[in-house]
Amino acid sequence: MTACRSAFAHTVFLIMVLSGSGYFQLLTAQVSHGGTPLSFGSHFRSLKLTDQWVSTEKVASAESIQTLIEQSQEVADNLFAAAIPVNFNLYNSGKWVSLWNGDRLWRLKVQSEGALSLRVLFDSLWIPPGGRLYLYDESGQQVLGAFTYQNNTPGRRFGTDMINHHTVIVEYYEPQSVLGQGVLSIFRVDHGFKPFTLDENPDPEPHLKNGQETLRFGNSSSCNVNVSCVGETWSQQRRGIVNIVLTSANGSGWCTGTLINNTARDRTPYILSAQHCEDDDGGQSFVDTWVFLFNYESGTCENPEAEPSRAQSVSGATIVASYDSSDFLLLKLENTIPPVL
Repeated sequence: MTACRSAFAHTVFLIMVLSGSGYFQLLTAQVSHGGTPLSFGSHFRSLKLTDQWVSTEKVASAESIQTLIEQSQEVADNLFAAAIPVNFNLYNSGKWVSLWNGDRLWRLKVQSEGALSLRVLFDSLWIPPGGRLYLYDESGQQVLGAFTYQNNTPGRRFGTDMINHHTVIVEYYEPQSVLGQGVLSIFRVDHGFKPFTLDENPDPEPHLKNGQETLRFGNSSSCNVNVSCVGETWSQQRRGIVNIVLTSANGSGWCTGTLINNTARDRTPYILSAQHCEDDDGGQSFVDTWVFLFNYESGTCENPEAEPSRAQSVSGATIVASYDSSDFLLLKLENTIPPVL
């Protein structure tokens, strides 16, 4: 099998030419709503409370983690993280701190030694109005959030993007007016064992499994065309392409897809992807925790050395239809795609 055919076997590169201009709106907002974690404030830092007001949980032993990694590698070569089951919530983990005005703050530090990245998955998340949820690395350089009541879904499950560190801090702020209304339960922390950017691995050669290439940023084959090299020909369609951070029974991985309109042209946010992206679901469906990255592309025709921005994303979907023989998967996003701001 050639490199191009191997790459295509694990990644969908579909571009649907849709009639009618203006269907795809440029995504300039993201699933999170910005802002700064409360613990980043000068008052916390001046009192040196940032380390005191947090408790630490280690997800598993090194031996257990290695076993889970080996299981993930056996299942699929597009997985970059192994699934580690946990049970962390607002009552059995973390540390609550009552603030002077009656508001309160909950923080939990999660560690998995040797991880290149960590991905936090919630089996129940409900944020009341005024509440804010953040995830960040130990240095505070990478921050996800704020996630607010606008991120609530009927099923309450929620998936995040990766934190590029072996430690992630989960911070939840709850105003006095909604005290006790928030729900936060973490059922998995996926341990990143495979680099997904060239910055993290100076070796530009593809990783091999069973004699075939595994996929990560910087390992595209010659048949995978840089969209910035084709001019304005695909200027509308390119905005519908998504890089998918998928969740499976054994870990987190990559796939791709594209927005597709329907015959009613009512802009229902359908995503066309591949059924093999969900092959490793273990009889379950985790698509409500998948993250869909938009505008994940090079700004120029010259291929970048660093990974593009991952800031523009939407989380969660439901399965509309799938068919194994044609490797077909149709999803519907749970959240509306933000319009141009």
